Amino acid sequence: MQRIHRSFERAPCNVSVPFLWLSLLGGLLSIVATLPAHAAQGPRIESFDVALWPEYDRPGMLVSYRVRLSADTVLPANVVFAIPAAVAKPHAVAKRGDDGSLYLAEYTQEVKGSNALIDVLTDRRDLQLEYYSDITISGDRREYAFVWPGGIEISEFSYEVIQPKGALNFSVTPPPTKQQMGDGGVTFHTARLGAKVPAQQVEISISYHKAGRALTAAAPPSIPSPPAASPNPTPSPQARKPAASPNPTPSQQSRAPAKMSPWLVATLIGGVVIAFCSLLLFRLKSPDEPDDDAA
Repeated sequence: MQRIHRSFERAPCNVSVPFLWLSLLGGLLSIVATLPAHAAQGPRIESFDVALWPEYDRPGMLVSYRVRLSADTVLPANVVFAIPAAVAKPHAVAKRGDDGSLYLAEYTQEVKGSNALIDVLTDRRDLQLEYYSDITISGDRREYAFVWPGGIEISEFSYEVIQPKGALNFSVTPPPTKQQMGDGGVTFHTARLGAKVPAQQVEISISYHKAGRALTAAAPPSIPSPPAASPNPTPSPQARKPAASPNPTPSQQSRAPAKMSPWLVATLIGGVVIAFCSLLLFRLKSPDEPDDDAA
């Protein structure tokens, strides 16, 4: 009986090498395009609460950013905040330690146009930035306009405004959704303004009448720096915080599990695609193997 041997011949390939490389490039660009937006813009912010305290411990406005980064933030991370360029430098830039206390964080400052960009390096999800700004005073009338220029994706933007002691005809725009009396007779006006995309700006305007220059509180202690020799330093007295604030910053955060960077994922996928296409090109360019003769 004659043994039949089937010879498998390689089918002719009509695909050109340039076409394959262009397809590869298009695939890699598609991978990069699907990466999360915050991979290029920096960490996404889970909650951003701006506290505006007029004539609290100084004649101007004390502005505080209370920030919590999203749970998928890869730490350590750099986060950039904008403050008015007219502010010489922040009063404090801090991160919240495992013990719930605030400690000074490393940052750099760069002025661009009407804003100063504060680039904060943090290994914690909870941050706080403070600065003082001037209030417009005309007789007994006070006015102030806070503008958040955007630039960061924020899941929940909110504000907290305290009404100074002795202030009359007090007004906040957008209007508050909640008012609450704190200890010492301080009234808190709060509102949630929802999610904000990087292109959105937020403006909060405050106006009131007040006779005299009396302040609401005495000057607070400064925020300490963490000692380099101790990973969990013992804090000194807390920075300013009036009792019974209706929107206290969370005192302690659990660490989110480490997650792979989107750019690293793209690099790995791109490497696999390149290796596959290189192998395919090698096989297409190699000569056909001779077929075995029938026995």
